[in-house]
Amino acid sequence: ERSIRKKVADATGQLGKELLLQNAWPELLPFLLQCTRSGNPGLHQAALQVFADLGDDLASPALRSQLPALRQVYAASLQEGGTNGVRIGA
Repeated sequence: ERSIRKKVADATGQLGKELLLQNAWPELLPFLLQCTRSGNPGLHQAALQVFADLGDDLASPALRSQLPALRQVYAASLQEGGTNGVRIGA
């Protein structure tokens, strides 16, 4: 399950890079933010992995507009209450 989740997150990150530059996937970032708040460590880690892939291209206006929310996500992910896997992912 973990390796499948990683592959899906990798594919989502790569596709997201292309589509966010074209403003063609507006649902992606809100969905990823929702995954980080889901309480499911696996979803949380996968979302952080996608954000890391997307972070390679901060030129995307869609990503830049979410920077304050991303800062909050990473700060919360690093807090003691998160699982080790989530903290490492952050």
